[in-house]
Amino acid sequence: MGGPEAEPGQPPLGVDVVEEVGARLGRLEARIALPLVFAKLSGPALDGGPVYRPSTVSRGPAPLPVTFEHVG
Repeated sequence: MGGPEAEPGQPPLGVDVVEEVGARLGRLEARIALPLVFAKLSGPALDGGPVYRPSTVSRGPAPLPVTFEHVG
């Protein structure tokens, strides 16, 4: 089963080229921005316990409040 494989460096069939470029740009932005943001935050701690979703399909905490000792 399955269709033809995409050529290396080409998006697979059914993927919009603009969507592919946007996804790559988003990953690049995250690689640049996240280390800068985390460098300014220190002392992360949970602010209360996690509240889990009441679903068997999508598991994990719904909100996960985090506080930081120092921001800046």
